[in-house]
Amino acid sequence: MTLTATLARFVASADPPPSVTPTVACAVADCFGCILAGAGTNVVDRLLTALSAHTSGESPLFGSGRTLSPAYAAMVNAAAGHVHELDDWEELGNTHPTVVLLPALLASASMRASTGQQLLDAYAVGFEVIARLGEAMTLEHYVRGFLRPRRLARSGRPPRSPA
Repeated sequence: MTLTATLARFVASADPPPSVTPTVACAVADCFGCILAGAGTNVVDRLLTALSAHTSGESPLFGSGRTLSPAYAAMVNAAAGHVHELDDWEELGNTHPTVVLLPALLASASMRASTGQQLLDAYAVGFEVIARLGEAMTLEHYVRGFLRPRRLARSGRPPRSPA
Protein backbone atom coordinates (compact mmCIF):
# COMPACT_ATOMS: atom_id res chain seq x y z
CA MET A 1 0.00 0.00 0.00
CA THR A 2 1.36 3.45 -0.90
CA LEU A 3 1.88 6.17 1.67
CA THR A 4 -0.95 8.16 0.09
CA ALA A 5 -3.32 5.20 0.28
CA THR A 6 -2.34 4.60 3.91
CA LEU A 7 -3.00 8.25 4.75
CA ALA A 8 -6.32 8.22 2.87
CA ARG A 9 -7.42 5.06 4.70
CA PHE A 10 -6.56 6.67 8.06
CA VAL A 11 -8.48 9.86 7.23
CA ALA A 12 -11.52 7.98 5.96
CA SER A 13 -11.72 5.60 8.91
CA ALA A 14 -10.40 7.62 11.86
CA ASP A 15 -12.71 7.85 14.82
CA PRO A 16 -11.23 10.25 17.38
CA PRO A 17 -11.79 9.17 20.98
CA PRO A 18 -14.16 11.30 23.07
CA SER A 19 -11.25 12.16 25.36
CA VAL A 20 -9.84 14.58 22.74
CA THR A 21 -13.04 16.64 22.52
CA PRO A 22 -12.22 19.09 25.37
CA THR A 23 -8.76 19.84 23.97
CA VAL A 24 -10.08 20.16 20.43
CA ALA A 25 -12.91 22.43 21.57
CA CYS A 26 -10.42 24.76 23.26
CA ALA A 27 -8.26 24.96 20.12
CA VAL A 28 -11.32 25.67 17.96
CA ALA A 29 -12.59 28.36 20.37
CA ASP A 30 -9.13 29.95 20.50
CA CYS A 31 -8.83 30.08 16.73
CA PHE A 32 -12.37 31.38 16.35
CA GLY A 33 -11.42 34.22 18.72
CA CYS A 34 -8.38 34.97 16.57
CA ILE A 35 -10.59 35.08 13.47
CA LEU A 36 -12.99 37.51 15.16
CA ALA A 37 -10.10 39.67 16.42
CA GLY A 38 -8.69 39.95 12.92
CA ALA A 39 -11.99 40.35 11.07
CA GLY A 40 -12.12 44.15 10.96
CA THR A 41 -8.44 44.81 10.34
CA ASN A 42 -6.83 46.57 7.41
CA VAL A 43 -5.38 43.30 6.15
CA VAL A 44 -8.80 41.69 5.87
CA ASP A 45 -10.36 44.85 4.43
CA ARG A 46 -7.71 44.90 1.69
CA LEU A 47 -8.30 41.24 0.94
CA LEU A 48 -12.05 41.84 0.69
CA THR A 49 -11.41 44.74 -1.69
CA ALA A 50 -9.34 42.43 -3.87
CA LEU A 51 -12.20 39.91 -3.83
CA SER A 52 -14.93 42.49 -4.48
CA ALA A 53 -15.89 40.84 -7.78
CA HIS A 54 -16.66 37.63 -5.88
CA THR A 55 -19.58 38.73 -3.75
CA SER A 56 -21.84 35.71 -3.81
CA GLY A 57 -21.67 32.67 -1.63
CA GLU A 58 -23.13 30.92 1.35
CA SER A 59 -20.13 30.66 3.69
CA PRO A 60 -19.85 33.26 6.46
CA LEU A 61 -17.04 35.71 6.98
CA PHE A 62 -17.00 35.68 10.75
CA GLY A 63 -17.16 39.07 12.40
CA SER A 64 -18.52 40.83 9.33
CA GLY A 65 -22.01 39.54 8.58
CA ARG A 66 -20.96 38.90 4.97
CA THR A 67 -20.72 35.69 2.99
CA LEU A 68 -18.56 34.44 0.15
CA SER A 69 -18.02 31.17 -1.68
CA PRO A 70 -16.63 28.46 0.59
CA ALA A 71 -13.12 28.73 -0.87
CA TYR A 72 -12.95 32.52 -0.54
CA ALA A 73 -14.57 32.50 2.90
CA ALA A 74 -12.00 29.96 4.10
CA MET A 75 -9.20 32.16 2.74
CA VAL A 76 -10.53 35.37 4.32
CA ASN A 77 -11.27 33.71 7.66
CA ALA A 78 -7.78 32.15 7.68
CA ALA A 79 -6.22 35.54 6.92
CA ALA A 80 -8.22 37.09 9.76
CA GLY A 81 -7.04 34.34 12.10
CA HIS A 82 -3.40 35.01 11.18
CA VAL A 83 -3.49 38.80 11.61
CA HIS A 84 -2.42 39.01 15.23
CA GLU A 85 -0.14 35.94 15.17
CA LEU A 86 -1.96 34.46 18.15
CA ASP A 87 -2.77 31.16 16.48
CA ASP A 88 -1.76 27.85 18.00
CA TRP A 89 1.45 25.92 17.56
CA GLU A 90 2.21 22.26 18.02
CA GLU A 91 5.80 21.49 18.88
CA LEU A 92 6.69 18.17 17.26
CA GLY A 93 5.67 19.16 13.75
CA ASN A 94 6.37 22.87 14.31
CA THR A 95 3.09 23.80 12.62
CA HIS A 96 0.14 26.16 13.19
CA PRO A 97 -2.58 23.72 12.22
CA THR A 98 -5.77 25.29 13.50
CA VAL A 99 -5.70 28.56 11.60
CA VAL A 100 -5.39 26.78 8.26
CA LEU A 101 -7.64 23.85 9.14
CA LEU A 102 -10.57 25.44 10.98
CA PRO A 103 -11.55 28.01 8.30
CA ALA A 104 -11.71 25.23 5.69
CA LEU A 105 -13.81 23.06 8.00
CA LEU A 106 -16.15 25.95 8.82
CA ALA A 107 -16.62 26.70 5.11
CA SER A 108 -17.33 23.02 4.48
CA ALA A 109 -19.79 22.90 7.38
CA SER A 110 -21.67 25.87 5.92
CA MET A 111 -22.49 23.82 2.82
CA ARG A 112 -24.15 20.89 4.60
CA ALA A 113 -25.88 20.02 7.80
CA SER A 114 -23.24 19.10 10.36
CA THR A 115 -23.10 18.78 14.09
CA GLY A 116 -20.59 20.43 16.36
CA GLN A 117 -19.19 17.00 17.21
CA GLN A 118 -18.68 16.22 13.52
CA LEU A 119 -16.74 19.47 13.16
CA LEU A 120 -14.61 18.64 16.20
CA ASP A 121 -13.95 15.10 14.94
CA ALA A 122 -12.97 16.35 11.47
CA TYR A 123 -10.67 18.90 13.14
CA ALA A 124 -9.03 16.19 15.29
CA VAL A 125 -8.32 14.03 12.23
CA GLY A 126 -7.03 16.99 10.21
CA PHE A 127 -4.84 18.13 13.09
CA GLU A 128 -3.33 14.66 13.36
CA VAL A 129 -2.52 14.60 9.65
CA ILE A 130 -0.95 18.07 9.67
CA ALA A 131 1.04 17.40 12.85
CA ARG A 132 2.44 14.07 11.62
CA LEU A 133 3.33 15.42 8.17
CA GLY A 134 4.95 18.44 9.82
CA GLU A 135 6.95 16.13 12.05
CA ALA A 136 8.07 14.08 9.04
CA MET A 137 9.16 17.19 7.14
CA THR A 138 11.65 18.26 9.85
CA LEU A 139 12.95 21.79 10.26
CA GLU A 140 14.91 21.48 7.00
CA HIS A 141 11.71 22.65 5.32
CA TYR A 142 12.12 26.09 6.90
CA VAL A 143 15.81 26.25 6.03
CA ARG A 144 14.82 25.83 2.39
CA GLY A 145 12.37 28.75 2.65
CA PHE A 146 8.99 27.06 3.03
CA LEU A 147 6.37 27.63 5.71
CA ARG A 148 4.61 24.48 6.85
CA PRO A 149 1.11 25.82 7.53
CA ARG A 150 0.63 26.75 3.89
CA ARG A 151 2.20 23.58 2.58
CA LEU A 152 0.25 21.28 4.90
CA ALA A 153 -3.16 22.95 4.94
CA ARG A 154 -4.57 20.92 2.07
CA SER A 155 -3.27 17.68 3.58
CA GLY A 156 -5.13 18.27 6.82
CA ARG A 157 -8.62 18.69 5.38
CA PRO A 158 -10.37 15.38 5.77
CA PRO A 159 -12.50 14.46 2.75
CA ARG A 160 -15.33 13.82 5.19
CA SER A 161 -15.08 17.38 6.47
CA PRO A 162 -18.11 17.76 8.59
CA ALA A 163 -20.71 15.80 6.78
